[in-house]
Amino acid sequence: MEPLDTEIYEHWNAVGVPLRPKVTEILKSYNVQHIRWRLRACNLSKPGYPNGALKIPTVRVELEGSKGRNFGVARDAILHLLRQHGLSEFHVELIDLERYFEPSLFPLGPERASVKFYNAIRDELAALISLRLKLRWSAMCIFLVGKTENLARPTIVVMVIPLTIYNWNSLTAEMNAIIRPRLPPGESLGIEFLPGDRGLLTGEREEPHGKSFANGEFKYLSPGSSMGIINGTGGGTVGGFVDLTCNGVTRRGILTNYHVVAPLESAPAQVRRQADRYGSSVFRQDPTRTTAIFMALPDIAATRKDLERTAAILMKDSGEIREEQRLRTAAGARPLEMHESELRRMGTQLYQRTNKLNALEKMPYMVGNVLVSSGKLMISPRVDTSIFLDWAFIELSTDVPLQQRRNELPKASSAGLYGKNPLDYGVNKVYAGDGATIPVRGFSKIEPGEWYFKNGRTTGITTGICHGTELYSPRSGNDLVRYDAEGKEVKVTNGITKEWVILNRRLHSVSTQNDFCMQGDSGAFVINSRGEVAGLLYGYLHGFCGPPSEDSEEGRTYVNAGLVTSMDDV
Repeated sequence: MEPLDTEIYEHWNAVGVPLRPKVTEILKSYNVQHIRWRLRACNLSKPGYPNGALKIPTVRVELEGSKGRNFGVARDAILHLLRQHGLSEFHVELIDLERYFEPSLFPLGPERASVKFYNAIRDELAALISLRLKLRWSAMCIFLVGKTENLARPTIVVMVIPLTIYNWNSLTAEMNAIIRPRLPPGESLGIEFLPGDRGLLTGEREEPHGKSFANGEFKYLSPGSSMGIINGTGGGTVGGFVDLTCNGVTRRGILTNYHVVAPLESAPAQVRRQADRYGSSVFRQDPTRTTAIFMALPDIAATRKDLERTAAILMKDSGEIREEQRLRTAAGARPLEMHESELRRMGTQLYQRTNKLNALEKMPYMVGNVLVSSGKLMISPRVDTSIFLDWAFIELSTDVPLQQRRNELPKASSAGLYGKNPLDYGVNKVYAGDGATIPVRGFSKIEPGEWYFKNGRTTGITTGICHGTELYSPRSGNDLVRYDAEGKEVKVTNGITKEWVILNRRLHSVSTQNDFCMQGDSGAFVINSRGEVAGLLYGYLHGFCGPPSEDSEEGRTYVNAGLVTSMDDV
């Protein structure tokens, strides 16, 4: 939802706004009762859909406490009214704000009976969906689904490719034929087909605009920092500092995702194939070992542009104040103290921005070369399970600026954690960082039902709960091409991978889903309440009809759940 273009906005204000009394009459004549309503004109689009960026001028009639079912005919009458008055460019939507479909996904604990039941039938369901939809679906799992958490119910969600056409009633009936005969007494299980997607959180084609760090600190490389590779147009996240010991030699480095530092698409095909098939190795010096940089190039450009813009505004504003002071002095009046105070404040801000611009001139810093990476490695710890690995170790250069060489837990009172600790989610555990600053406490593994946080380049610190069972994701085309530890091509079991999902939510009196991650957060450490690194963030899951993101300025249209690799697999 975006503002109208200027010309259309002026036309609407002149012609459309005065039609409000007639819209009221239409609602009354079709018995569309309500407590209150609002008339809003805006541009609507459907990002993620084919041609989804197209902006459609739309009049939204937003109703609260509505009664009656004549929305369709009332909508047609309002559309006819607009066309009678020359507003033919507008579409019309009548929306019941309390009932319209904007589902949030919430986690279920592994102990829930519905989760255990789903785990027993999910392979049958996945086989049926693959048979019917082929490759037109992107994910399947059971979640709590509802507009708000208090209204949510256990539901099997199948994410489908937008504009997929199928007899959904027929497929629902086939799924229910598997579900209902075995459903435990007293259990209720819904089915929803939602347009949605899952994928990686970075890549040279996926994050072209960059993120500005003008209002933050970027002097030192630290966990959560922006990183990329030389000549790369994307960006990812520094997971954290780790030591790698091989043949008695310990190397200091950082851990992130392989796809953050993989050879560029513009690299020779042979180099890209070798990196995907074998990864990089401490025993082999070759072109797969790309050079990582701090910060990512798009982020440097975005930060510089932001700093230059705000510095120019400060110089202009301070110049106007000085001119006003000069005129007052020429007229025999004393300078205003408020002007002096404002000039001091602007001077401080301009000094800070100048220092940051000077620091940017030295960037990017060479973080170091990839020493070891997974490539497109797949492991199968069980016959029925295929897991994609996506990690890389970069040996630190001596030139990179570091404030400290350890991973520290953020305090419970810090932004992103305050009010979102385990107890706030209903998890009966205390966060280890609730007090003095302490270091991260080693490695662990992802456990369903547990609380986690991550610190990513784009969204900073966010929290969430690991869902009680894995997401099923079908793989096809290049996504199916994976390799074992010896570089041999291997097939994904049944063409489906299982992935852990972490879901965030807005912890209000009435909760809805919230972002756990966004593009550029790839490689962030996922840390548990004990302060242990339990996983590595690499991907996202979202529906194209869920609640909107809180920060649309970052291009976040839909809220994202996070896909993570457990550290015991890494």
